[in-house]
Amino acid sequence: MEGRTKVGVVRRVSEIHASSMEAVERTVRALTFDQAVDRAGRASEERELMAEAFGPVFRMIGSDEAAAAAMNKLAKARRAGFSEVISGERRHLSPGGSAEDSSRLDLQPGTSAFSAPYDGKFMHEEGDPAPTAEADADHGLLTLEIPYNGDSHGVRAASAGVSIVLEASKQGTIEVRPWIECDFEFATSANALSAHTEGRIDMTVVDDGGASLPGSQAPLWNIMTEDSVSGTGAGIIRSPQRDVSFPARPGTQYTLSITATIAGDQSGHGITIWPAFESYSYFYGRLTVSIPWLTVELRS
Repeated sequence: MEGRTKVGVVRRVSEIHASSMEAVERTVRALTFDQAVDRAGRASEERELMAEAFGPVFRMIGSDEAAAAAMNKLAKARRAGFSEVISGERRHLSPGGSAEDSSRLDLQPGTSAFSAPYDGKFMHEEGDPAPTAEADADHGLLTLEIPYNGDSHGVRAASAGVSIVLEASKQGTIEVRPWIECDFEFATSANALSAHTEGRIDMTVVDDGGASLPGSQAPLWNIMTEDSVSGTGAGIIRSPQRDVSFPARPGTQYTLSITATIAGDQSGHGITIWPAFESYSYFYGRLTVSIPWLTVELRS
C-alpha cells in the first residue's frame, strides 16, 4: 500500500464541494443534451428546406393519378414496417449489468475499481409529448425512450446520466476505463418528408470550477432519411478510443459523467403539403445503459 501511495492513486471523494455539482450539470448538459437538441433542430430545418426544394417534383407526381397512387401505396407499406418494429418485444438490461462473470474485473497493480452507487444523477427532456428519461445512481442504470407519436411535430430529445467524483493524490494523468453495457432500438418511417434520430453515450469530465476536460464519445446510430430504417444493438461498449484520460492535480475534484442521449425530429402525420398523396415522417428510439463499474489509474 505504501508503494501505491508513493506513485500516486485516485480516490473517490467523500465530501463533494457544495457548488461544484451545479456547475458540472450545466457543463455536461451543454456538451451532451444541448448539442443533440441542436443537431435535431438543424435536421428539422433541413427537412423544411428539402420539402420546399422538391416541391415542383412532388407536384408533378401529384398531378399524375397513377404516380400519386403509387406514393400512397409506398406510404402504407413503410408505415406497416415501422409499426411492426415499434410493437415488437423489447429487451431491457438488469440493474448492475447483465453479465455475471466476475473474471471481467482483472486489475493491474496500482489500479482502483469503483462501482455503484454513484455520486450524482441527472435527466433532461424536451419535446411534446415529453420523452422518458430515468437515471438510477444506486445501480448505474440509464433508461431512455422516445415513443412513437404521430401527432408530435419537430424536435424531441432525452438524456440521462450518472456521475462519480474523483481526486488524485499527486499530479499526473487519470485514465478511466468504464464497463458499459447497452441495449438499443430505433426506427424511422417517412414518405416525401424526412425523419432524423440519433443515439449516443458520452463520457465527460468537469473540474470543480466547471471547466471541461477531454472526454470520449460513443455514437450508436445517427440517421436522417426519407425512407424506413430500423436497427437494434446490444453489447459492451469497450475500446481504447472510448476510455478517458485527462491531466489531474491534487486538491481538485474531477466529476466524470456517463450520459446516454436520444434525439430526433419528425413532421408527424396529417401533413397536407402534397394533397394528392400522403406525406409524413416518424421516429422512435429506446436506449438502456448499465455501468456496473469502472477502473481508474493515475499515471505519472
